Amino acid sequence: MILSFLRSIIPLILILASISNVYAFLNNITDHQALLSVKASITAESLGVLRSWNDSIHFCSWNGITCSRRRQRVTTLNLSFQHLVGTLSPHIGNLSFLRRIDLYQNNFHGSVPTEISRLFRLQHLNLGSNSFEGGFPTNLSHCVDIRYINMYANHLQGKIPTKFASWHKLDFFALSTNHFIGSIPPSIGNTSSLRVLYLDHNYLAGGIPLEVAHLAKLGDLDLSVNLLSGMVPLPLFNISSLHSISLTENEVEGMLPADLCFTLPKAKRILHW
Repeated sequence: MILSFLRSIIPLILILASISNVYAFLNNITDHQALLSVKASITAESLGVLRSWNDSIHFCSWNGITCSRRRQRVTTLNLSFQHLVGTLSPHIGNLSFLRRIDLYQNNFHGSVPTEISRLFRLQHLNLGSNSFEGGFPTNLSHCVDIRYINMYANHLQGKIPTKFASWHKLDFFALSTNHFIGSIPPSIGNTSSLRVLYLDHNYLAGGIPLEVAHLAKLGDLDLSVNLLSGMVPLPLFNISSLHSISLTENEVEGMLPADLCFTLPKAKRILHW
């Protein structure tokens, strides 16, 4: 009876194992093709970082790529400081296990692909010091696990996103040195984990929303060199974790509180307006 049971179940086990291997193969093909599309969209590289991106070795061994051990899926794409020129392929959205994108200090241009919003596991997005154009990528709020967003020093324009409620883990948010207009959305106060907020060197107008003072963990705040106006919310100076704040080169008004050394005990750098 036992032998009969084993004879009946072994084929099923082999079938399931075969199906599992097929899925693993197809997923590897998906990541492989997505990376080749990323490479194809890069038109120039002076340091040769992409020379290893060929079929002579598995893509998990390519320069700048880190994979998960068990599934051999791409989890990190790190091509920072490589003098790369080109656009960012929308096929990057097919790297469904991607947690980290580091493209800092290159010369990527064109728009930031909206397909990045399909990367539900994404935690770290660093596109700083490039030449990206267009608006802030739509639907990035779908990346609910994201902790770090850096788009410093690009040519981005339009308005700052308003859907901050889904970014419960966001720790670092930098859009400095771009061409953003409009106001600072009050919804930014929903990002209760935020430690760093850099929105300086843009064209932001209106007042500083009171909701910024709700960011109880905020350590660094830079809103300088904008078109902000109105009174500076006094509760801003009750964020005891603040150690750096700059509001210079705006049209804001108000006086620094007399008890600043008590309300901001960690403050090391305060640039008045």
